[in-house]
Amino acid sequence: MAGETIEATGERFALSNLHRLQAAIAMAGDDTETAEKYLVTGLDVARRQGGKLWELRAAIDLARLWQEQGRIDEAIAVLTPVHDSIAEGDCPEDRTTAQALLTDLAG
Repeated sequence: MAGETIEATGERFALSNLHRLQAAIAMAGDDTETAEKYLVTGLDVARRQGGKLWELRAAIDLARLWQEQGRIDEAIAVLTPVHDSIAEGDCPEDRTTAQALLTDLAG
């Protein structure tokens, strides 16, 4: 229904987050392949829109998924540039979450 509303109104600011939510639903069903596709799409949408908060959140979720799959280098590669592109003080809770995940990934 959210996708239909986005299409009907043309308001796409929440599209990246919609993909994240679809990924969470896929993960709840243990469909990691579909979840990954939604997260990559959500990340791409956020980048095109210049939505740093949505980009960071999608990168965090994708990095966590890849961490669970043992794809540590890919997780670090996707999360580090997004985290580093956000200034201190911007998105503080999400930035802290990203930093903690990067620390965990560095092991």
